[in-house]
Amino acid sequence: MRVFLPLCLFGLLLEPTRALVDFPDAKIDSSKPNLLTAGLPWGNTAGKKKAGICGDGVTDLQTEECDEGKENGEPESVCFTNCTFKPEVKCGEVLIDTTTALEEAQVCRTAEKIVFELDTPTDVVLPNLVFVSGNVEGNQGPNLMTSLSMPNVIAILDRIVFGVESKDTVSIDFPSLLFTAKLEFRRFNQEIGDMKLRSASLPKLISTNFDVELQNLPELSVLVLDSLEFCREDLDLISLPSLVSVSLPSLFHTRDVILKDMEGLVSFDAPKLYSLQGKVDILDVPALKVFSTPQLTLGGDIPNWKVEGNLISPSGPLLELCSLPAFEVNYIQNTICTSCTAAGAQTPECARTDKEKEKSVEKNGGLFDLSGLTYLGSGEKFDLSDILPSSFEGGMLFQQNEKETGGSAFGKKETKKEDGCPNPYPSLQEKKKEKAPVCGNDIVSHVLECFSQSF
Repeated sequence: MRVFLPLCLFGLLLEPTRALVDFPDAKIDSSKPNLLTAGLPWGNTAGKKKAGICGDGVTDLQTEECDEGKENGEPESVCFTNCTFKPEVKCGEVLIDTTTALEEAQVCRTAEKIVFELDTPTDVVLPNLVFVSGNVEGNQGPNLMTSLSMPNVIAILDRIVFGVESKDTVSIDFPSLLFTAKLEFRRFNQEIGDMKLRSASLPKLISTNFDVELQNLPELSVLVLDSLEFCREDLDLISLPSLVSVSLPSLFHTRDVILKDMEGLVSFDAPKLYSLQGKVDILDVPALKVFSTPQLTLGGDIPNWKVEGNLISPSGPLLELCSLPAFEVNYIQNTICTSCTAAGAQTPECARTDKEKEKSVEKNGGLFDLSGLTYLGSGEKFDLSDILPSSFEGGMLFQQNEKETGGSAFGKKETKKEDGCPNPYPSLQEKKKEKAPVCGNDIVSHVLECFSQSF
C-alpha cells in the first residue's frame, strides 16, 4: 500500500514536495498469544550501505512493502519474494464486534477502515497494523472496548473518532502514528452518558488535515501530543475538567485555539507556536494562570480573540506574547484583556524566553522535524534515505543555508543544496545578531509602536 506524504504544507509554498512511502511489514508469530509484547521483525539497518535490495531483511520504504530476508515467499511469511505483501494481509473494511473478530484482524497489515463495536469488555491491541486508508472509529454502535493500542500504525488517512458509544474506553494509545486527517474524541449523544476516557497518547503525531477536537471528557487527565506541529484547522479543548496542563512543545501552526469550560486547567504551553490563522478563545477557564506562546508572531484574527467568563482573579491569566508586535500586544491588553494580562517583548515575563527562542531556531533550523519517520513503535529502524528530499538530511525540513552535514547514513561530509521547497518564515531564516531595540533611535522594532525622537 502506497501513500504520498505531503512535506510542504502551507499555501506560501509554490510547489509541494511529496515523498512516496511504502509501509513496512510485520510478521505474525502465532506462538505468542500475548500480542502486546510480540516483537515485530522489521529488520536492522546497522551497517546497511545500499538501499532497495529485496531479500536483505531490511524494508526499504521506497521500493518495498516488506522484507523478511530469506523467509520471503515461504508459506509462513507475509511477504512475497518480490517484497510485496501477500493479499491475505491487506484487509478491507474491518468490523471488530467480537473477540473472535479481533483475533482474525491480527492478520491485517493494512486496512481500508476499522470499526469497533465490541460486545464484551476487551483490551484491544493491534500490533501488526501499519496503515489505514479510512477511519478508525468507535462511534457507530455500542462498543465495550476498555482500551485501545495500535503500537505500529504510521498513518490513518481519514479520521480517528470515538464517541460516547465507546464510553468504557479509558485509554487510547497510538505511539507511532505520524499523520491523520482528524482527531476527534467527544460525546455526541448526551443521553447515553459521559465517556470515561482518561488518557489519549499520540506522541509522534506530526500533523492533522483538520481539527484536533476533544470535548466533554470529564475524566481525561493525560493528553500527549508532543510532536504535533501542524493542525490545519482548530485545536478544540472543551469541557475537560480533569486536565490540569496542556503542553504542545512542537506546535508551529494552527487555525484557532479554543479553551472552554476547563475547570482544572492551570497552564497552556505552546513554546514554538509561530502562527495562527484565526483566533484564541479562553472562555470559563477559572484556574488558568499562564497562556504561554512566546514565539507567536502571526496572531491571526486578533480583534476576535476572546478572554472571558469565569477567570482567575484579580488580574486573570497571563498571556505570554513575547513575539507579537507591540501595537498588537497593546491592543490585546487594552481591548481584549478586561480580565487578563498581556505580556509583550521587553517585559520581565518574556525575558526568560528570549534565550530559549534563539536556541530553538538555531538548533532546529527548520519547521518540521521528521527524523521520527525512521523509527516506529517497535524501536526498529527503516531506511528512508532514498525517498526524502535533500532538505530532510539531518531530519529537518526547510533548511536552506548551505552547510556541511555528516553521519553514518552518508559516510562523509557533503554540501547541502537548497530544496525546491523554500522557507517563507522570517523567524526560521538565518539571523544576524542584532542590538536590542532602543526607544528613541528612529528605528521601529516589533516591540515598539513608534520611532520619533521628539516626545
